[in-house]
Amino acid sequence: MIDEPQVIDEPEEVAERRTPYLELFFDLVFVFAITQVTVLVLRDATAGGFARSALVLAMVWWAWSAYAWMTNAIDVGSPVVRAGLLAAAAGSFLMAIALPQAYGGGGIRFAAPYFAVRVLNILLDVRGLRHDREHQASVQS
Repeated sequence: MIDEPQVIDEPEEVAERRTPYLELFFDLVFVFAITQVTVLVLRDATAGGFARSALVLAMVWWAWSAYAWMTNAIDVGSPVVRAGLLAAAAGSFLMAIALPQAYGGGGIRFAAPYFAVRVLNILLDVRGLRHDREHQASVQS
């Protein structure tokens, strides 16, 4: 006789997290930044140009992934966090616009918003985790 597979019942309350529109908008700004990297590649299709483009792509990816981790760890429903995410999206947009000139005369127009976006990420992370000392310590180290 063959045993029937057991069906394991799922808990009645399965917590479902929906992604807020603000996070989707934020992601879309970074998609624009990533597409701007192609301009760098098209302007200098040499090995050096690819390496410089890869460096900028890694910086943009690093910034985006830090926000992705942060928004999973903290409550993004707070008005302060929402305002911070909007400010970070604005900075990311300015960074993306300046990205094609990152290695030319407009390097500071890329670097300044990038720096602001990264610092804002740390501030939002620390604020969002202010009651969770263990996670806060990991962010500060």
